[in-house]
Amino acid sequence: MASSLNTLIRSSAWSVMSIGSAIYDKTGKAIYTNTALRRIFNLSPAEMVELQENYNLFDDPSLATPELQADLKRAFAGEEVFLPILDYVIVDSHGQPSNRHLAARFLLKPVGDATPPEYVVGYFHDVSEALELEAQISARRDEIERMSQQDSLLKAEIAARAVPVVPILPGILVLPLVGGIDPMQADQIITALLQASSRSNADTVILDLTGVPVVDTAVANYILQAINALKLLGTETIVVGISNDIAQTIVQLGIRLDMIATRADLQSGLMAALERQNLTIESI
Repeated sequence: MASSLNTLIRSSAWSVMSIGSAIYDKTGKAIYTNTALRRIFNLSPAEMVELQENYNLFDDPSLATPELQADLKRAFAGEEVFLPILDYVIVDSHGQPSNRHLAARFLLKPVGDATPPEYVVGYFHDVSEALELEAQISARRDEIERMSQQDSLLKAEIAARAVPVVPILPGILVLPLVGGIDPMQADQIITALLQASSRSNADTVILDLTGVPVVDTAVANYILQAINALKLLGTETIVVGISNDIAQTIVQLGIRLDMIATRADLQSGLMAALERQNLTIESI
């Protein structure tokens, strides 16, 4: 046993290792410490000698809980024990708690093969920086998640504002489309139309293409998808504002819109929607 202890004490690796370490006798008294532990405790060699005279591992206030005391007894009975990460209060040269804290983890390892061991070496690992880094990473991750959620909400708000489905009379909605229509916008249009139609129990949607400069096969298919989706909800669609150029393009592309109600402009589309409800401008 003495040979194993002397070998450990004389080991240059143990004395200068970056992890703070101490050797305890079977009563828990620290009898040797390495340079890293003195640095962590911020004590001179003389002050560390004084601490060793006053300190006992079993009396350490940071290790006073029943669970940790049980872990210490296991280690001094011959087991290798990892103590959980804890908020460690560094003691001064008199063995009294100071105002310095750090996050620490202990490994207690018996010296030699005897049971119970006469000596136990304790490795004192300061994990404060690692935990602080983890906390910063976690906070950054949470911040990124919040920003992502805000971005999604903003995009949803922009999308909602970009597809203004306007109720102009009971049961009648108008959606004026402006500019080109891409696949993402098409999905937004269909979603907005379905939500608005379902929410207001609409009878008719007037789809105004006056502000759409070009209608190609893709745009025509998007319009057809929206109309068919609305029809499943029992909502009819009237398409208005088809210009001469768009009409010629539709004919040239061979796209059939003959099954869709169309009108020249918004006013005539509104009149047609009212007729479907057996209403006129005068009657309302």
